[in-house]
Amino acid sequence: MTSQANAPLRAEALTAGYRSGRATTEVVRQATATLRPGEFCCLLGINGAGKSTLMRTLAGLQPALSGIVEIGGVRADHLSTADRARMVSLVLTERTFARYLTGLDVVRLGRHPFTGWSGRLTRDDHRIVDDAISLTRCDELVDRPMTTLSDGEKQRVLIARAVAQSPRVMLLDEPTAFLDVAHRVRLTALLRDLTHDAGIALLMSTHDLELALRTADTVWLVRQSGDLVVAPPEHIALAGVLSEEFSDERLFFEHEAGGFRISHQPTRGPLSVAGHDDIRRLWTIRALARVGFDVHPADPGTSADVRVEGDAWRLRAEEVVTSIEDLIVRVMARDLEAPGRRDELARQEERRW
Repeated sequence: MTSQANAPLRAEALTAGYRSGRATTEVVRQATATLRPGEFCCLLGINGAGKSTLMRTLAGLQPALSGIVEIGGVRADHLSTADRARMVSLVLTERTFARYLTGLDVVRLGRHPFTGWSGRLTRDDHRIVDDAISLTRCDELVDRPMTTLSDGEKQRVLIARAVAQSPRVMLLDEPTAFLDVAHRVRLTALLRDLTHDAGIALLMSTHDLELALRTADTVWLVRQSGDLVVAPPEHIALAGVLSEEFSDERLFFEHEAGGFRISHQPTRGPLSVAGHDDIRRLWTIRALARVGFDVHPADPGTSADVRVEGDAWRLRAEEVVTSIEDLIVRVMARDLEAPGRRDELARQEERRW
């Protein structure tokens, strides 16, 4: 096991931020954290929390306000630019490409820290480039101009370039920011597998909290206070930190489902939902809460307003419906037919106006 003193990346009492004239703004304060070989780590925090500033400070693109960053046991500010480039690869959100560069050209740029002034690749360099292309599964992309690739394909090529650097540490600033859901999942899974297979220490900032909680070995959470919390994702969720950082009057973290849920203010009457199929019961509760009901789960063996039975739903009056659409229509109609309900809805409408 790698000791902290010789870890690929270590921050101790690190304060990151920026200076403007005489003013100093601290965004991350007194942070201590270690990134280990083969560790897939996600950096989380609200917009403006300081994730990108911390990432740039760790990469050496801007100086720390105080504290130290060590790479492979050596203080980063004691390393030359060339030495740092051989140990740390960085993929930023902002990127531009020369018009005629192919994917292969970009991946080969990863060997630049090792080629000297000539830029000529040796046989070993070519082998490392080929291995990086294979590891990142972008063989079909390297012969195409970068300008013809989709955002997801460009990210795979950039990650291949980062792997070709043979780094001890990879830092990725929101690599899934412009991707659709399917491509975010695929790219995140690729990065996790790459980290574990190649033994690289990887830190990725992301806004996709639920995906990070499902895939990361460790989470670094930048709190609004400027503190950095470092722990396994399950600890972060169970400790209630995510609820404190991201929840508001309309959004809260649902511990049972392991994700965030929009809080719907009930505008209709209470409903109880029972059933042995936990998944169908959960989605039934969500559907009824979405249209305004104050929904409560009931034990499977007790009476309930709505009971999930296989592929159907049984209402209290023994009426059976076979689709979510029909269920919503029927319970809304019954709610409207309840004594005094029409008068109550009219009063609610008057208060709105």
